[in-house]
Amino acid sequence: MFSDIIKCVIIVGAAASLASPVEKDTFVTTTSIDKDSIYGGNSVSIKYFPYQVSIYIGRGDQNDRFHCGGSIISNNYILTAAHCLDGVKVSQIVVRAGSAYQKKGTIIKIAYMILHPNYVSLTTDNDVAVMKTATPIEFNDVTQPIKLPNNNRPLEVGSIITVSGWGETESSAESNILLAVKVPVVSEERCYRVFPDRLTKNMFCAGGLQTGGKAVCYGDSGGPAVQNGVQYGIVSWGEPCALPNYPDVYTKILEPSIRGFIAKHTGV
Repeated sequence: MFSDIIKCVIIVGAAASLASPVEKDTFVTTTSIDKDSIYGGNSVSIKYFPYQVSIYIGRGDQNDRFHCGGSIISNNYILTAAHCLDGVKVSQIVVRAGSAYQKKGTIIKIAYMILHPNYVSLTTDNDVAVMKTATPIEFNDVTQPIKLPNNNRPLEVGSIITVSGWGETESSAESNILLAVKVPVVSEERCYRVFPDRLTKNMFCAGGLQTGGKAVCYGDSGGPAVQNGVQYGIVSWGEPCALPNYPDVYTKILEPSIRGFIAKHTGV
């Protein structure tokens, strides 16, 4: 799905408290704002996104193929989208943490992975999976877990989430450096109008305002959608890429089916 449909739809996790959809970007960047960034995003330092990981298919060398994003949720578990791991063997997975640059950072070995038992590849419903690390992750200033929501307060329509990843940019090439962008949460009613036959209660939408230009794209799937230091979503699927009036779709972590699955298998 987004690995294929839009291989990793959401790009870049969150850095700070965000409030209104018209708020000026406040990312601390490693370079100046780059118009060739993930559809309107900024290049960012991993110090402000220490929970972000990159997922590859390969053997842990420079020939690995970038596949998806993910997030550290404890010293033993990584969260991502089910479609990122569907049909993939544990022996093929390479996870890297602690660097904003592709194929750099610390390799985290994976012991096993669990996809949501009700994941439906045709519709991408229940698009969530967890990976158990072979050994505990060592935390430092560039490798830290992200908090998950523990209440039922929904995201407010129009409030800002921050997404991060290494997916495709306006130039149609994957980014070598981590990028992030802020997008507003879209109402369920508006999202249903766009995706009447596919949207479920386990999903929410963000971005895709009339002008387009800020969105996730191929390669961003599985990445975190964050607000005020809490991960509320996982990049799941959407229409290619940054089309006006087409929001991107995220797995809704607050939904009991999703939050319960994560808690059951990770204790988080």
